[in-house]
Amino acid sequence: AIVYREPVDMETAGEPRIPYVSRRLLPQNKSKIGHRKQAVMEQLSRNPSMTVDELSLFLGMSRRATLYLLDNLKKEGLILRKGPAHGGYWEVQGFQSSYAQM
Repeated sequence: AIVYREPVDMETAGEPRIPYVSRRLLPQNKSKIGHRKQAVMEQLSRNPSMTVDELSLFLGMSRRATLYLLDNLKKEGLILRKGPAHGGYWEVQGFQSSYAQM
């Protein structure tokens, strides 16, 4: 589920609300994958052409933290980046959405 929070700084006060993933609203994860990794894999399976900036807005994290998270997922072999940097897409390996089970 997605909840919305108000923008933090005054420069973005007139912009639309930023979606944020709340840990307690995610389904309970029994595997070793953390809630943020699970949220990233869920989003990338729904929208493979999602950008790092879009992911960081969705997660409510900085761009740098999102890149670190994506790098860890790539090292673990859970996601792959296909194609060029601009115009490529993400491929999620062996992920079954826990939302489909709810």
